[in-house]
Parts: sequence; structure tokens; C-alpha cells
Amino acid sequence: VSTQSTGTRRDAVMASTLMELQRDALVQMLNFNKRPEESSGGVDDKWKVLVYDGFCRDIISPLLKVGDLQKQAVTLHLELGAARDAVPDVAAIYFVKPTSENVDRIASDVQRQLYDAFHLNWAQPIPRPLMESLAKQTLETDSVRMIAKLFDHSCNFVSLEPYLSLIHISEPTRLLSISYAVFCLKKKKKITKIYW
Repeated sequence: VSTQSTGTRRDAVMASTLMELQRDALVQMLNFNKRPEESSGGVDDKWKVLVYDGFCRDIISPLLKVGDLQKQAVTLHLELGAARDAVPDVAAIYFVKPTSENVDRIASDVQRQLYDAFHLNWAQPIPRPLMESLAKQTLETDSVRMIAKLFDHSCNFVSLEPYLSLIHISEPTRLLSISYAVFCLKKKKKITKIYW
């Protein structure tokens, strides 16, 4: 990020790589989605648990190492599908892809009150039917009060290097679902797309 005193914030953002922007967004998410100007200048000192699915693990791993997570006061980082014990005095930050399986698992975690509070972060916007399913399941079990915040993020891509990212796209509109990857290479102002 540009540190020139005469540059504007927009100039600073434009100077950042996609990888840096995605990393900054993840760090903000780990600080309960507080913007830097909203925080006290440091890392939120509340200990927390990070819960992710395989899709979001692949997003996080090239950007944040275990030491980076610890600097953000993440005490545990766990897979959503794994067996997890309750940690009732700690808030949980979930970072998952919005799927019906993930929504059902989260609703079960909320019902069982595994954590003190649930901060749900979707890697991409959650479709309305899935949001309604989560609401219905948590209302039926009177556990909806455990959900502190919900956020949609648009970071459903993997930043492999500062100027290389992998975007996975599925096409469910055809008879058979076809998936393919788009590699985006960015060098200065020229963007090259490689379809695979």
C-alpha cells in the first residue's frame, strides 16, 4: 500500500496487489469486520476461534500462516466438517462457502452453543433460500440470538501470488455442471486471462 503523504486512499488501494487486498480483507474479518479506523489501532484482543470449510481453507492458506492467525488472536483454527469440542467463552469467526451442507452444520453448531458468539462470513453472497434456511433452523431452536453478525464477502478466489489468482467458476445452467478455472495474471495495467 502506498504510504505517500500526498496520495489519496484511492491511490493507495490502486497501488495494492490483489493478494494484498484479499489479505487485508481477511485480517479485517478476523477483527470482527471492524475497519482499521474503527479499531483502537491494534489487533482486537479478544481470543477467537476460526472455523472454515475446505474451500475457504484454500483461500486463507497462501495469505495467512499460523503466526499471522495468532497475531490476530486466533487461538484455534478448525475445519467445519471436523468433530469440534465446545469452547463456550470464546467467539467464533466462520469463513465458509454458502452451501446447504455448511448452513446445516452452522445451524447445528449454533443450536449446540459451541461458542460464545457466532460471526458468520460467507466467501460469496449467500443466496436467499440458504439465508432463510439458516434463519428457520436457528429460530426453531431459539438459538438465533447466538449469531452476532453475518457478512457477505466477495473473496471466493485463491491468490497464489501478488499478480496471479485462481477463480473457480461452475456453470449449473447446462444439463451437466461444468467447472473450469480462470487464471488472471495482472502486470501493471495489462490483464491476461487464461481459461482452463
